[in-house]
Amino acid sequence: MVLHLYTMCYNEIDILPFVVDYWKKLGVSKAIVFDNESTDGSVEYLEKYDWIDVRRFYSKGCNDAILRKFKNECWKESRGNADFVIVCDVDECLISPFGMKTFEEMKNGGYTICSPKWYEFISEEIPIYKEGKLLHEISEKAYFNENGKTVLFNPNEIKDINYGFGAHKCEPTGNVSYYDKNIYLLHIARRLSLEYMIKKYREANSRNSFTNKMYSRGIHYTFSEKKLTDNYENGLKMSINFNKMISLL
Repeated sequence: MVLHLYTMCYNEIDILPFVVDYWKKLGVSKAIVFDNESTDGSVEYLEKYDWIDVRRFYSKGCNDAILRKFKNECWKESRGNADFVIVCDVDECLISPFGMKTFEEMKNGGYTICSPKWYEFISEEIPIYKEGKLLHEISEKAYFNENGKTVLFNPNEIKDINYGFGAHKCEPTGNVSYYDKNIYLLHIARRLSLEYMIKKYREANSRNSFTNKMYSRGIHYTFSEKKLTDNYENGLKMSINFNKMISLL
């Protein structure tokens, strides 16, 4: 089973050790990371792995029009080379409790695409990386979010994925057959702590392009500290023990 992953990265050194462990656990054969001008050591960290292909990508800040086009096209080089591709943001970690058996079931059953159940990770303190421990095993809280993404599909059967802005919606063409079991997406989304989240939202807002601002894309990065705090605290109230849930499957 050959699994390729495509993602973009900008200054994510704080989460990369956790993220790379998820890629390993999932069985990713090759990760193609398009780095968007990181300055925090993200590139150097990723280049340590011979199965991670780091490529330079310039979008002059966060411009969803460019990112949308990129996500709709980048994975097509895997046609004829991979059974499945994952197209996601670097803070979106795909989890399958049954490992490769899930992908074998998809392939043998003729399923070509999957929108995994989406959970928002949330932590009250910045988790300390521990080798051999996945992030949700160290800090166990997460809450369900209906606003998911279709990040997994067969590049040989899907002709075009046709993501909309933010990639939360898509209109795939080709042989489209959805699989809906035993795959989850853990969205880290800067919620390593409240203080960390506020800091990263402010950084994201500073990189938001003029075009995005003109169309109110990324407007959540402009939220006041009170609104961010309220959102964070509501997330804590809604959270469950994600690790326990996964372990019981």
